[in-house]
Amino acid sequence: MSDTLSVAASIAGLITIADIVVRKGYHYLHDLKDVEKDAKKLIDEVNVLSGILHSLKNVAEYLESDDYEFDPATQIHYVNTCQKSLQRIQEQLDGADPISTSNAKKLKRKLKWPFEKRKTEELLADIEKHKAIMTLAMSADQMSVLLDLLRRGEILQKKVDSIHSSVLEMQSLQHRLIGDETREKMLQYLSKLDIEDWQRSNLALRQPGTGIWFTDGEEFKAWVSTENSKLWIYGIPGAGKTILVSSIIQKLSSFVVDGRALAFFYCDYKNPQTHDPVTIFGALAKQLAVQNEVCLQELENFYTAHIGKDGLERKATPDELCGLIRSLAMHLDESIIVVDGLDEISKGCSDVTRLLTELSSLLSIKVILSSRPEVDIKRHLSAFAPISIAARSADLQLYVASEIEKRISNGRLTISDPMLKEEIMRTLVERAEGMFRWVSCQMDYLCECSTDRERRNALGKLPPDLPSSYRRILERVNASTKHNQQLVAHTLQWIVFGMQDLTMPALLEALGCIDNETNFDRACCTTADQLQHWCSSLVRMSSEEEVLEIAHFTVKEYLMSIDPMQEPQLAKFKASENLANANLAITCLTYLNYPTFRTFIFPKIVNKEAKYQIQNYLDIYHFLTYATVFWDEHARTIMDDPSIFKKVKRLFRPGQNKAFNFWKRLRFYLIRENDNYVRFRDSDGYDSDQNTTPLHWASILALPLVCKWLLQKQPDANKRSHLGSPLHCALLGDTDVDIDYCSPDFLEEKPIWREIDRERVIRMLVKGGSLIDRVSPYSEKTPLAASLGPKIRNFVKLLVDLGAKFTFDELQEIIEAGVDGDDSWMGLPNTAHELAKLIIPDEEHGLEETIFRVGVILTVPWVDNSNSEISYAFENAEASYDETTVPKCLDTGYNGPISESTLQLLRRTIEIQARLRSPDTLLALVNYLKKS
Repeated sequence: MSDTLSVAASIAGLITIADIVVRKGYHYLHDLKDVEKDAKKLIDEVNVLSGILHSLKNVAEYLESDDYEFDPATQIHYVNTCQKSLQRIQEQLDGADPISTSNAKKLKRKLKWPFEKRKTEELLADIEKHKAIMTLAMSADQMSVLLDLLRRGEILQKKVDSIHSSVLEMQSLQHRLIGDETREKMLQYLSKLDIEDWQRSNLALRQPGTGIWFTDGEEFKAWVSTENSKLWIYGIPGAGKTILVSSIIQKLSSFVVDGRALAFFYCDYKNPQTHDPVTIFGALAKQLAVQNEVCLQELENFYTAHIGKDGLERKATPDELCGLIRSLAMHLDESIIVVDGLDEISKGCSDVTRLLTELSSLLSIKVILSSRPEVDIKRHLSAFAPISIAARSADLQLYVASEIEKRISNGRLTISDPMLKEEIMRTLVERAEGMFRWVSCQMDYLCECSTDRERRNALGKLPPDLPSSYRRILERVNASTKHNQQLVAHTLQWIVFGMQDLTMPALLEALGCIDNETNFDRACCTTADQLQHWCSSLVRMSSEEEVLEIAHFTVKEYLMSIDPMQEPQLAKFKASENLANANLAITCLTYLNYPTFRTFIFPKIVNKEAKYQIQNYLDIYHFLTYATVFWDEHARTIMDDPSIFKKVKRLFRPGQNKAFNFWKRLRFYLIRENDNYVRFRDSDGYDSDQNTTPLHWASILALPLVCKWLLQKQPDANKRSHLGSPLHCALLGDTDVDIDYCSPDFLEEKPIWREIDRERVIRMLVKGGSLIDRVSPYSEKTPLAASLGPKIRNFVKLLVDLGAKFTFDELQEIIEAGVDGDDSWMGLPNTAHELAKLIIPDEEHGLEETIFRVGVILTVPWVDNSNSEISYAFENAEASYDETTVPKCLDTGYNGPISESTLQLLRRTIEIQARLRSPDTLLALVNYLKKS
C-alpha cells in the first residue's frame, strides 16, 4: 500500500479523538461532586457524534470501494472544524484530569467543570452542528455528494460553480491554443516533464483537512492580496513543506482566471533532472506560455531564435529562459511562481535561487519559495517575507489518530487497552516538534511491537530526531538474520543507485539473484510485504504503487552520512556508489549468465509476431530488461575488479557463446524498440543478429578493458557486420544508422556515450589492426565519413591523427558545416595548402587543382546576385579591407566604383589570392585590375 490517505481514514481519525474525549469526559464527570447538567449533556452529545462518525466511516469506505477515484486536492473543511471543537474539549479535560493526579480522592471535592457555562453552551451548539452535518453526509449515495457535504458549508454553490466554470474555460482555451503539432513541439522544447503529475502525487500524500491553517491564515491572504509579494516558507526536514506547498498550489489554482497565471515546480532529490536550471525555468516558462495567443507568439519567436541554420534546436540557457519568463509575464496581469525544495538541488542551488530572486523583481510577478533554512538560500532571499513552518498540533493530532485507525484496520497494529490510543497520540504529538516524518517513523516502529507493554516501553524511549529514528530501524534489521540484513542493504542500493526505477516484480527478482547459484530460482525471491516490513520507514511505494522509492530526502542523507569507522555495524547500509555499483553489476551479470536464458530461441527476423513472442518472455522475467540494458553502466567504473571482470569475460567469451548471443539480440531489440533519439531504417522485419561479434559490442559500449582482452583472444579487428567494423561501432555507439538521422543531443544524453573511454577504444582498435579507410557494407561510409555526424565530430581530428584521409566531398561537407558557426571542434588546418594534403589523391585532379578546389569551398560568404545586394556587400567588404569578399563580389558581377586603397590591397595580395581562388575568380579580378 502507498501512503495515500482517504476520506474514511480522516473520519477514523475523528473517531479516535472523539472516543478519547468521551472516555476522559465520563471519568471526569464520575469524580465531580456536583455534575452540571450541560456538562454531562456535552459529553453525551460527543458520544452520540462518535457513533455518527462510526456510521459515516462505513459509508465512506463503501463509497471508496465503489471504483471512485478520490481527488486528493479536496480539502474537507468540516473534518478540520469538527476536530478543532473536539480538541478544545480534550485540552481542557487534559488540564484538569483527576486520573493523572496522585491524590485524586482528596481533590475530588475541589474539582470543577473546566468550562464556563457560556463556553459549554457554545461547544454544545458546535457539536450539534457537527452531528447534523455528519448525519446529512450519511445519506450520500455517491462519493462526490459526500465530499460536497463535508466541504466548507458557507461557500455559496453559485460562487463555486462560477470559479469552476472559469477554470474549465481557461483550460479549454489552453487546449485550443496548443492544438497544433508545431506549438506542441515548441512546448516540448521548453519541458518534457509532466508537472501536473507531480502535483497529483504530492496531494495524494496529504491527510485531508491538513494545511488549512496556512491557506486560511492572515499571512497567506496578505500575500495573495499584495502586488509583487514574495514569500519564503522554510522549515526543518520532515515538517511537511512539500505537502503544504501542494495545498498552496491547489488553492492558487482557483485564482488562474482573468489574466492571472500560475507556474510551479517541485525540485525532487530523487530526480536529478529536476535539479537542472534549464529544466526548472523551462517548465515554468511552459506553464506561462499557454495562457494566451500573445504568449504563444512570444514562445514562437524564442523558439525560432534557437533553431540553427542546420535546422537543429539549440539548447537555451537558464538566463535566456528567465528572459522568456519576463517577456511572457509582460503579457499577463499577474504571474504567480511557486518553487518547492530548493535545498534538494544537488548542484547549482545558489544560482537557481538567485535567478528566481531576479524574476521576482518584476512587478507583475509574485513568488513563493520553500526550502530548509540553509545559509546560501537565506542570503539570496533577504527581500522575501520568511515564514517558519512546522506541523501544527491540530494537523498532527488528526494525522496520528487517522494513522492509528488505518493501521488497526489493516491489521498492522493491535491495541488491547483503549487508553493506549490516547497515550500514543499525546506522546507523538508532544514529541514531534512539528515533524510529520518523525511521527510516521514512530508509528511504523510501534507496529513492530508485539504487546501493549512493549509499545508503552517504546513510547518512553522514542528517538529524539530523524537520524536516530533511522539508526534504530537499521539496528532492528541487524538484530535479524544475515539474509534480512543483505535484503535491506541491497534494496536501498537499488533504489538510490539504480539507473532507473525497478517495478516491484523486477526488484524482487534482482534481490533473489544469488551469486553462487547455478540457475535462477524463484524460491530465492522474497515477497513485497516482507520487503516493506524490513525496510519500514526507509522506503515507500510510489503514488502509482509500481515502484519502491526512498521515503524521504532525509533517509538518503542519513544513509550517506553513516561513518563505517564510527559505526562499523552499519557500514553495509552506507550509501556508497562504488559499493553499490559492484553489487548491482554482479547481480546483473549473474542473472544474464544463468542457463535459463540460453534455452530461449530468439527470433532471427524481428517482425510483429516476433515482438509479441519477445515481450511475453520479458513479462515472465521482469528483471531481464534492466540487466540487459544497464549492466555495463554499473560495471564500467569498477571493471578492473577481478570478480566483475571475470563475469564480463564469461558473458563476452568469443566462440559459441549462447549467453552472449541471447544478450546481444535482446539488447539490439530493446535499442530498436525503445530508443527515442534515433529513426531507424527497416523498422519492421529487421535482423536481430546483425552478424556482430563480442568485439563489435565491446566497441559499441566503449569498454576499453574488454576490447583489449578480446583483441588478444580474437585478433580480427576488421570483422564485417551489418553495423560495420568494430571501428564503425566505436564511432556510432549503439545505432546502425547514419548519425544525421538522430536527435542532435542523443549522444550526450545516452549513458553509454563515454567520450574518454570511446577515444581509448578507437585508438586501441586502430593499433590492433582496424583499417581506418574501410567502407561499411551497410552504411557505405568510411569511419571518417561516419564521424561527420552531429556530436561526434570531435573524433574527426583523432581519426586524421591516426592516418585517415578525406574524399573531396567529405571535406566539403565538414567545412560547410562549420561555415556559420565555430569550427574549432574540428581541430583541422584552416588553409587550402594543408587541407589539400588530407584528401585522398585521385587521377583526375593534381595537387595544385585540388588546392584551388579547396580554396573555393573556403571562400565565404556567398552573396545574392542582385546588383543592390552585391553593391552592399562590396561596400562593407571594402570598408573593412575584406580581401576574401571583394574578389567574390567582382566574380558575381559587381561593376561599381572601387577605391585606390582597395586596388592597392588587391594588387598586394594577388599572389595569395592566386593560390586560394578558382580560375574564374582570378580571371575576374585580373580583368578588373586591368580595366582600372
